[in-house]
Amino acid sequence: MTLKNLGMLKVFIVIKIPFAIFLLAFVSNSVNAQSLISIPLRFHIVKDLTMKSNGADMKSWVSSEDLKNTVLPEVNNIWLPAGIEFELENIFHSKTLNLDNKNYLITQIVKSQRDDKGRSDPKRISHLNKLINWANHNKNVINIYLVPYLGKTSQGNANRKYKRIFVGQWTDKPSKGKKPPQRFQLVESRPYKIGSLSRTISHEIGHILGLKHPNKTQQKLFNLLMGGKNPGYKLTKKEIIKARKKAAKIEQNYNY
Repeated sequence: MTLKNLGMLKVFIVIKIPFAIFLLAFVSNSVNAQSLISIPLRFHIVKDLTMKSNGADMKSWVSSEDLKNTVLPEVNNIWLPAGIEFELENIFHSKTLNLDNKNYLITQIVKSQRDDKGRSDPKRISHLNKLINWANHNKNVINIYLVPYLGKTSQGNANRKYKRIFVGQWTDKPSKGKKPPQRFQLVESRPYKIGSLSRTISHEIGHILGLKHPNKTQQKLFNLLMGGKNPGYKLTKKEIIKARKKAAKIEQNYNY
């Protein structure tokens, strides 16, 4: 190659590469802007339940401001890699139904614990379903019910059909139930240590969007939002594809 040709190659590199980078960034930003999926969230803070376990007197303590200013931004941060954002549709401060067996139902929820295989007691959700006033439930959005406590070492539960999530504001999961339940921190600095209310909500949203827990015996990827061994905050490529398909349907139905 002659010196003249070499000089022309240098000019080509100087001009073409920055333009290619600019074009790639422009296209990438345009695709991201067009493909962002927005999902509405409706929060229900259940205010009138008092639950007692292992010396802890548990009531709802999370505020509307906590949800707006701390929890929702963190949920969006966690789901950002999937191109899914969540918008606050409404916040309700609700009361439970005044049933004759209300105290019995509360006691059964508090006493519930996991079985030998680590599975949570499904009866606790059945009891809670009887207590909840569903008047403000909107089937076209994801409904998140914040209750004081969901039973020993339990933090959340999701029902995809009804787009319903239960989340406990108190938890004893970090101590594996050996210590009294504590107020669950709203967020945590990463990497994952014990989780947070925001991470639990993000995890349960994953179930609403069709995601499952990894099979621990076959697991090859770790630090995952959906749990398994060594849980964390990551979403796999397959999970993102699946979640976006379900999220797009929710968005479409809501805007219809």
